[in-house]
Amino acid sequence: MKLSKFGTPAAEWYEAYERSVEIVGKDNVERLIDKAVARIKEHAPSTHATFGWSGGKDSQALRVICDRAGIKDAIMSEYGVALEFPEIRKWRYDSMPDFTNVFNHDLQYDFLNKHPELLFPKDKKQAGRWYHPQRAAWNKYVAAHKFDAIILGHRTQDGNYCGKPGDGGVYFNGDTKKVCPMYDYTHMEMLAIMKYGGFGFAPTYNWPFKDSFGLGVRGWPERPQNPGDSEDKPMDEVAQIDVQCLVNAAPHIKRIADYLDRKGIQY
Repeated sequence: MKLSKFGTPAAEWYEAYERSVEIVGKDNVERLIDKAVARIKEHAPSTHATFGWSGGKDSQALRVICDRAGIKDAIMSEYGVALEFPEIRKWRYDSMPDFTNVFNHDLQYDFLNKHPELLFPKDKKQAGRWYHPQRAAWNKYVAAHKFDAIILGHRTQDGNYCGKPGDGGVYFNGDTKKVCPMYDYTHMEMLAIMKYGGFGFAPTYNWPFKDSFGLGVRGWPERPQNPGDSEDKPMDEVAQIDVQCLVNAAPHIKRIADYLDRKGIQY
C-alpha cells in the first residue's frame, strides 16, 4: 500500500493504520521499537532527554518509543489561542502526555500583519518559516534544562530534515542535539508503531481536504494557497472547518475582513 502525505486520501491512510500491525507484523513492530530505543540510548546515553510532541501522527508513534526508552519529559510548542484551531488545541491538551511542558508563543494577529507572507503561504519556503518558533522553543527548552538531546519524530519519507546522509538521524541546531530515531522508517512502519501503542489521530486528519495528512495539526493561517489556487481557497477551507477563526481575525486583518464581506459573513 503506497502512501503519500499530499496525494493519498485520508480514507486510505486510515485503512493503512487499521491494517498496519498486521502488514508489518507484531514481531517486526517490536524490532522497530527496540531499534529506535537503541538509537536514542546511543546518542543520549543518560536518557536525560526530552521529546517533541505536537499531536501529529509521527509524534504519536514517537511517544511509544520514548515510553519504552524511559523518557518522561516532552515539550509541545504552540502559536497561541489566536492562531490555533480550537478543536485541535483542545484535543492536544486532552491527549498530550501527562508530563508535557507547553511553550506558548502567544502570537497575535499583528504577527500576521507584520509577516503577511505567512498568512496562507504560497510556497514551501514561506510555509517552512512557520517552523522557526517551534525550533526556537526546542532550543531554549533543551538549554534551560541541560538535556542531552531532544528526540523528534522526523522521518525522511515524511519530507523532514533528519541530518546528513550517514549521520544516523542525528544533527545539531546550534548547541541543540536532535535525534530522529525513526528517520529511515516508512509511513507504514510509523503507523504500525502508533497503532501498536494504542494511539490514534488528531481530528484534523479526517477533515475533508486532500492535503489533510500533509498539513497535520498546523494552525489555521498555515492553510496553503498553492499554485493555481484562488486567493479565497485557504479561507474557504478555514471557514468550512471553523469560521469563527476568521471572524475573530477580521477586525485585525484586512484580507480576511474583505473575504467575509464578499461572503456576507458578519464579524
